[in-house]
Amino acid sequence: MTFDYQGFSEDHLLKICSKADLHTGFAKWKYGVTENYSQGRIYREYARFPKWKSLWVYSEHGIEFDIVGQHEVDNDAEALFVFSEGKLQNYKKVSAKPVYQVLHPFVWYRRAYGIQREKHAKGTIAFPAHSTAHWDSIFDIYAYIEQLQSLPEEMQPVCVCLYVDDIWKGRHKIFMESGIPVYSAGNARDIRFVDRYYEILRHFKYATSNFIGSYSFYSVEMGIPFSLHGDIPLFYSSRRDDWDTTLSDPEKEARRLFSGIYLNITDAQKEFVTSKLNLKEHLSREEMRQILVTAYDKKGNVYKDLIKYSSRRIRFLVKRALQSLHR
Repeated sequence: MTFDYQGFSEDHLLKICSKADLHTGFAKWKYGVTENYSQGRIYREYARFPKWKSLWVYSEHGIEFDIVGQHEVDNDAEALFVFSEGKLQNYKKVSAKPVYQVLHPFVWYRRAYGIQREKHAKGTIAFPAHSTAHWDSIFDIYAYIEQLQSLPEEMQPVCVCLYVDDIWKGRHKIFMESGIPVYSAGNARDIRFVDRYYEILRHFKYATSNFIGSYSFYSVEMGIPFSLHGDIPLFYSSRRDDWDTTLSDPEKEARRLFSGIYLNITDAQKEFVTSKLNLKEHLSREEMRQILVTAYDKKGNVYKDLIKYSSRRIRFLVKRALQSLHR
């Protein structure tokens, strides 16, 4: 199918973000942070671990600038997977639980399947700072659209890739009404997320955002220059009384390295991304498999998981058959 840079229709955006179209795989999820964004699916494939067995390990869910979240300490997982040396050392200061540096699952997936930027890629894919179920990303969307439209001609056309929560909040409508094509990788809980993500990213020559996020690192790792451009947002949570403006030293460094317009990747940017995605030292496939097997043997239940797998598999096949009938 030819990529036309026209974005998805609203119906398609809502479909791939809906719970009705959600496919979470056939294993019972123990920890959402391990499974989200297709990570659990990729961990199982990398480690050659059965796709129907639960993962009794916790995982860093994205690039978190070496910050250890309390949820990463207060859980019953057998181990934690992290991506950077800084995160590894910081975790060891607060927990005695086993912690391992792993190759970021997106990186392994991209390389294992030979996904590259298209030869005729053009334009820029923008990843506006996104909201979540508990945090709201606050910035002037109309001003941001003007900032995107003012990017150099070399970086045009500009399209945006929106996160599921922002589509649920209807923010895609603002971009579409302003003439900015909208894409999305869909529901973050869907095991097809990574396929959708790279299918979008590989067609663009440049990437940008008004915030440093995991997409910044995935873009550079793939050879796509990333620019931090536009007004930095504020993040507000209804669970807190203040605005979250705290930055770690690595995040400050990332902002320094990527602020401005970049048509090429600098050596400093490449080195920084390499350090945070753990591209040099990581668990082998057999080492990860052994960790997952050991954790499962200690806490997993084969019979319950097989029953769950059978039930999920049947529901999936029935659902697919019904969808085929309605086409």
